[in-house]
Amino acid sequence: MTSKKQPELSMSATVAEIFSHPLPQVRLVHRSLTNELDEKRAQLRTLVGGSYRQLLGTADNILLMNEVIRKAEDDLARVSHSCRKTAIDSLAKGLSRIHKYEKTGLRREQLQRNARLKALDLQSLFIGRLLRKKTTCENNESRGETLILAVKILAVSTSLLNSIEELENGKMPDCRRDVLEIKRKLDISRKKLMGMIERILRKGTGDDREEIIEALIAYCFITNSGIIDALKYFLHSREDAIAESFAGSSQISSNGFVRILLLFLRTLFDTQKIFPRRLSEKLINIKIESLLKDRSIKDIEELRLDELENWFDEVPVTLTPNFNYNDLDRPHTNLLLKEWSMNVSKALIQRFSQILGHQTDLKSIVNLRTTVFDVWMKEGAKANGFNPKLILKGLREATNLRMHEIIQQNYEALSLVGTEIKSTVASWESGITDKELSLWDQSVRGIELNNGADLFKKSIIARTYGRNDAVLRALKCYQTWYRPIHEALHIIEQLKTQKWELEFEDTEDDDIGTNTRSDTLHIEDPKLLKQYLESGLKRSFNELQEEIEHLLMSNENSTHIGQMSIYILRVIRDIRSELPLDESIQNFGISLFDYLYDKLARTILGEYLTQFLQIFEKKTVTGRSLWEGDPKLPAQPSPAAFKLIYNISLAMGRAGQDLWNCRAVFILKKVVSTELASKWIDVIKKESIANQSVSNNEKDEKDDVNKNEERKEAMIQAYIDFSFILKNAFRNRDSAVLLLVNNLETLIRSQVEFDTVTQERISDCTEKYWKKTSLLFGILA
Repeated sequence: MTSKKQPELSMSATVAEIFSHPLPQVRLVHRSLTNELDEKRAQLRTLVGGSYRQLLGTADNILLMNEVIRKAEDDLARVSHSCRKTAIDSLAKGLSRIHKYEKTGLRREQLQRNARLKALDLQSLFIGRLLRKKTTCENNESRGETLILAVKILAVSTSLLNSIEELENGKMPDCRRDVLEIKRKLDISRKKLMGMIERILRKGTGDDREEIIEALIAYCFITNSGIIDALKYFLHSREDAIAESFAGSSQISSNGFVRILLLFLRTLFDTQKIFPRRLSEKLINIKIESLLKDRSIKDIEELRLDELENWFDEVPVTLTPNFNYNDLDRPHTNLLLKEWSMNVSKALIQRFSQILGHQTDLKSIVNLRTTVFDVWMKEGAKANGFNPKLILKGLREATNLRMHEIIQQNYEALSLVGTEIKSTVASWESGITDKELSLWDQSVRGIELNNGADLFKKSIIARTYGRNDAVLRALKCYQTWYRPIHEALHIIEQLKTQKWELEFEDTEDDDIGTNTRSDTLHIEDPKLLKQYLESGLKRSFNELQEEIEHLLMSNENSTHIGQMSIYILRVIRDIRSELPLDESIQNFGISLFDYLYDKLARTILGEYLTQFLQIFEKKTVTGRSLWEGDPKLPAQPSPAAFKLIYNISLAMGRAGQDLWNCRAVFILKKVVSTELASKWIDVIKKESIANQSVSNNEKDEKDDVNKNEERKEAMIQAYIDFSFILKNAFRNRDSAVLLLVNNLETLIRSQVEFDTVTQERISDCTEKYWKKTSLLFGILA
């Protein structure tokens, strides 16, 4: 049996010896060698990593040491340069002369003057360097700290300059020139420092409050002002910044106005946080010691104060800031801030109104309103010392006023539709203005079918509804008007969904209302806008309807009144199909429909009624041999009656099938019944009078009998036609029409004596005939 014990590796010197063992043992040897190799690799990786980290640390140490050596070499070079033989000789000679002058008292004032002029020159150069670099050479100070350092040096320089002018030799011409030159440089530096202070104070980024405090301290240094003067200057600077932002461009974007509004709010926040406590504490700390003992000035080697300070008199050496740091309390601060906020807020609201005046659509106004109110609702509530709801009220009133103006412009533009209608009617040309294209016209085949055949579909719909060029112009004018109205309604609904989570607390002097500000903005404002829009729409549509009525009345006697009525009817119908969703205007044009339908009916009737009655006056009965029954009666109406109804049906189709709804057909039947019955009665009465006069003069009784028989047969045919036309085809239930038709029926029956059976037979015959033929007359049926 083969042993599973792993052979000793040290006993195997070659690979051949290892493979002389059985295969399982070789595998065990391979596995052990692999594991050992992994362990060695891990150990090697650890050693290499440690060595690499140690090497990096050594490199860092080398770099640090190089920096230290460089600084040491610079210091040694400066010391060696200062200790060179020529420098030492120069210092020795200078000291000996000074010692000599001190003993003799000669030229002491001249040395003081020169030393002070030298100090002023060095201070002027250093201030200039500070203004250029905005930071000191050795310390990485902020811009505000650099500004304070500069104004401190400027204060020392001003004191030194005054002390030079007090010296006896300070009035010498050469000294006077030097003093004027240094004064000019100091004035330039003072103006630059004031410019830097003003730029810092005007900036309102939100994270620069410490810098603002340091700029105010610098202002107090330069102007020797107290806290109250600093507050007035700060508020004045912010007011100028806001005014310049408005004056920079005739049109300010919404983001630009929001930035100005945020600057206004930050002014309120900064004033409440800085004045008077924090600024007063800073000024107290600065006023404790004299300026020349301040380490920030004393440690500046470029000023050489350790050498030159001994030549200063007592005033520059003991110079201490002399500004008042306790002349302002919290109530006075709030009073000044409230006065400032009231003045600036009026300018803000006025300028906001001007910005709104440049907006021409409601969408941009609502976007501006949302942005501004969102900022004010979130940030304005944090400010104390004034009532933010007053400004909110002003912004809200300005926004609502501009929105009302735009809404008014939009709904008043409906008058352009009336102008288009009047223009079309005034320039009416028969056969051109009322020209209509048939649905089956060959021009349809030439319309392109690309883009989903959109143009083809529009053409088919326009031809189906009788929209010729004149109607389409009026419809396009209305649709152009309707788009901003629809957008306004949509925007008003959007305003109802806007809500602001943060609201102001109600106060006793709140004159906006008892609701929360959020409810006022998203409930009351949309409600007022919608009411204003609805009242304007109602007034505009009433004016348009009155204008159309006046136009129809003024063209009542025109030969084209029928075609004009058709045109106006189609325009009103298309307008009504796209009316805004307002109940007060849903009845627009309805009162005109009956008048227009009446004109339409009279237009298509033309001479058809007169032609029918002319045939009746001939007293000829067509198809007399086809009469049947006992007594013999016509089996159907006369061809003239059938032709009359058929011609009217064709005229209705030519006028346009889109015109004939139930009400239009009702008015047509009323007009036909009224006109035909009244004219028919007149014809029968005239004929009766003529026949009576002829009978009185007639001598031949046989001819008289024949004529009476012909007249009776004609009246029988007339009664059949009457029953077919007025009791079936144009049957109307109007009381006045029924009275007139009954009078005609009575008159016809008086000419021919019918018994009840005959009358029922005629009525039944005409009714059945109408049922069989009604479908031939299309819309009329």
